[in-house]
Amino acid sequence: MRTRSTQKQGELLGSSDKRWYDLAVLGLACYFSSGEIYRYPANLNVLQESFPRSLTALITAILFIAITVYVFKRNPRPKLYKRTGLLWLLGAAIVMRTCVVLMPHLMPAGMAGALYAALKTFAVILLVAYLEFFLELGRKTAISAFGIACIIIGALQLIASMMPNVVAIPLMMIVSAFASVGLIIAVSMRGDGDEVLNEADENAPIEDDEGTKSKLTLASTCAVLALAAFLFQCIHRSWLPLQDDGVVSLLIQNSAACGTMLAGCLIIWLRDIWCDDSAAEFCKSLLLPLCVAAMGFASFFGGSSVVLYVIPFNIAQKLALFLIWLAPMVNTRAFPPLVAFCWCQGWYMFGGSLQRVMRYLLDTSAEGAAVNPMVWLEIACMILLLIVALFSYIISMMQQLVQQRTAEDVAATTVVTDPFAGYEEACDRLAERYELTRREREVLSYLSRGRTAAHITQELVLSENTVRTHTRHIYRKLDVNSQQELINLVEEELLGDK
Repeated sequence: MRTRSTQKQGELLGSSDKRWYDLAVLGLACYFSSGEIYRYPANLNVLQESFPRSLTALITAILFIAITVYVFKRNPRPKLYKRTGLLWLLGAAIVMRTCVVLMPHLMPAGMAGALYAALKTFAVILLVAYLEFFLELGRKTAISAFGIACIIIGALQLIASMMPNVVAIPLMMIVSAFASVGLIIAVSMRGDGDEVLNEADENAPIEDDEGTKSKLTLASTCAVLALAAFLFQCIHRSWLPLQDDGVVSLLIQNSAACGTMLAGCLIIWLRDIWCDDSAAEFCKSLLLPLCVAAMGFASFFGGSSVVLYVIPFNIAQKLALFLIWLAPMVNTRAFPPLVAFCWCQGWYMFGGSLQRVMRYLLDTSAEGAAVNPMVWLEIACMILLLIVALFSYIISMMQQLVQQRTAEDVAATTVVTDPFAGYEEACDRLAERYELTRREREVLSYLSRGRTAAHITQELVLSENTVRTHTRHIYRKLDVNSQQELINLVEEELLGDK
């Protein structure tokens, strides 16, 4: 029999009442598409790369890290998705960014490039709002949302690449506008469903899940992402000579769209695997770096065959973005979810911007040289990426072995010295008998030991309101009126077993 909380969760995300969820996913897809949708048409004259644009992107990436980490450390749960005024402002910034890149002739190239880079960094705050919105729905739901968004992004790219410019440009403007409108409408349609979603057994909130603990330090994660972004820019630059504003450009765009959709399907298909921290760490510290480094080396020798690995390139790129999305879900308690996300996202932007700035500086200083120093820098970056990734993976495996041995030692000691020996079994039987959810079962364990709500809040990393809500549900299901009555009930269960 399904519990009351699970039934409500099913009602909220069921096929008939999940339009708000569909709109939020569509809005998330529009956000990602708006950042690169100007590339979709094969023959569109748009804002080109420039040194002011690259330098502004680098500076704003540093500012993004500093400001967001400071703000979200002071306020870990700002509920950005409920700040309608901010969402409208972010939506206006995204539309303005699209106008700048589609109509570069309206202002000097340097000024247009700097404005575009600043608006692009500012718009990332909207992604933070989307992340916070989906985090409340649970880990599996957040992973599915990202995978579905990737499929929609690929579909939009396929459609736009085959449209004439007179149709593609209005489509780009609509997509850019819906990036924030989708979230605003979804939040208004959903209403106040936080308490119901927090009760869900299988879709527990991410920040409350004890199993979501990273094996690697946040520093190594940021290093891997920054180096990967650096190499992504290097590989992407190798395609530019092949662009002909015709058949080859169309082939590249269609291949990129297919790669994005395949990445989305892969994420959804392996959703249950991504919920295992070990799988996420393996992908982050070995699989992604190996793929990026392999494509980087291939770009030096591939020649015209670069078109053949556009698909794996886009799969790897979307996988990197997915790992940033996943960062708050495999984070340690030392870092609030939004802080971990902003560190990873900021360093990813920093790596890509740094490559563009260094390329302009080195290309200028190496005019007439037989070998551009940028080539050696790219090779060094690939080697460094592999070293950092391998080191991180070895450290994570060592930490996992230490944690397992520590857990075994603690368990052996607890058998002899634990004054509450037998309480967990009694709580398990009561939880099964009265159909408590997984989270309610954990709260019951602390309540039966006489712990206070403040203590439970710290131990389970829950908000005080969530602890009170779970406590009320436990009292109602067990038909008790106070913590002392609950303790008596658990002791009776324990004595009956003995």
